[in-house]
Amino acid sequence: MAVYELERERKLDVAEGFLLPELPGERLRTVTLVSAYHDTADRRLAASGLTLRRRTRARSVRWQLKVPAAGGRFEVELSGRGTEPPPEAYELLVAHLRGAPLAPVATLTTRRLGRRVFRDEVPVADVFHDVVTVADESVARTRLDEVEIELLSAGDERDMRRLAKTLRRAGAIAADDRPKVFRVLDLPTLDGAGPDADASPAERLGAMLAGHVRAMLVADPAVRLGLGTEPLHDLRVATRRMRALLRAGRAGLDELWAEGLRTELGWLAGETNDARDLDVLVEELEPRSERLGDPDAESAARVIERLTADRSAARDRVLAALASPRYLALVDRLVTEAGSPHLSGNELDLGALVSGEYRRMRKAARRLGDDADTALHRLRIAGKRVRYAAELAARPHDREGRAFIRAAKELQDVLGTHQDAVVAEERIRTVAADALPGVALAAGRLIEQEESRRASSRARLPVALHELARAARRWELVGS
Repeated sequence: MAVYELERERKLDVAEGFLLPELPGERLRTVTLVSAYHDTADRRLAASGLTLRRRTRARSVRWQLKVPAAGGRFEVELSGRGTEPPPEAYELLVAHLRGAPLAPVATLTTRRLGRRVFRDEVPVADVFHDVVTVADESVARTRLDEVEIELLSAGDERDMRRLAKTLRRAGAIAADDRPKVFRVLDLPTLDGAGPDADASPAERLGAMLAGHVRAMLVADPAVRLGLGTEPLHDLRVATRRMRALLRAGRAGLDELWAEGLRTELGWLAGETNDARDLDVLVEELEPRSERLGDPDAESAARVIERLTADRSAARDRVLAALASPRYLALVDRLVTEAGSPHLSGNELDLGALVSGEYRRMRKAARRLGDDADTALHRLRIAGKRVRYAAELAARPHDREGRAFIRAAKELQDVLGTHQDAVVAEERIRTVAADALPGVALAAGRLIEQEESRRASSRARLPVALHELARAARRWELVGS
């Protein structure tokens, strides 16, 4: 069973011979670490910002996988102590490997000195001075000298800034935050720059699709491990945006190729819908149920227990999908083809694309009637399509285009909150249908809160629509 923790760290470069300044706390034992990093021949793990290493410290041997995460990286300790990557690594990385073997790519020897830093007698960070050497002249760098600040559970960003300032005064300078093996091998970090400003529409589409494929692959092992709720959200966002881009660019794409990928991405979205909906719902309800007060808070906890059990079953469905040959075949197609989409030969007019989606969204807004929940859901989908079309069309320094995208996102957030409340109410009603009276009463109070959220979203809608219309008038690509 994998064990993991979230690393929050910052790296600084230092000159050879650097000495750590006096820091409040205690000195840590000097250790020597030998890290053998593994990857495929074409560096598939590095392309997703992942590292897999066998780390030796004295007689201790550990296999560790590092996975990018918001605010840091997850360090996952895997079972196995041999010289070959353990089976668990292959299981977690199956979407990246897709049959390719893992092999050593670099072995780094690190002499590590450090101090544990205290604030008000509470340990908040470990500060390490690492001297890294590589016994391989073929690599880009055979020695690294760096300082690493790693926050402990009680540490926060203020501690990070304070320690970085102290270290800079002692001679440390800013460094890129690439993992050590990336710097030794001169490997790039994840490419988040997007398409070039002068790229053709087809090139922009290919670059954006490839970026979402990378995002999906980054999230994949974290979803498998259950590292919080955000990885599944990230995977779904990547899936949804790829489908939207393939739809938006359909005029310039080979129809069979684009619809084939959209169908498979739609299948994946369907397998993950329930799990994500329940993630959102449980996270939303937990703090609100506690504020109900006794005895309703205790009864509401029974509602959440039922929803949590449903979420566990939905997560099993997600894991089954990720383990399926269908998913791996989809990943293989996306990696191979998304960056160079199959074209129809027809020109892709980005201005016509955005203005067309915007007109359809305005038409959906005018059709809002008595069946508001269904109509608002349709408007939400139309609003998403407007935003994703705009993201494809807007150039990097197009201020009016970026303002339009921000307004479209605000509309999407308003409508997304409304839809979350609709889904939440439906699920709570299902739980309450066969519940004991006390639980049903608590469920009723939660339903009232969801109805209030829906009303609040509807009240915010006119302003969001007005702001988007104003942004549209200012962006010449859409016009009035």
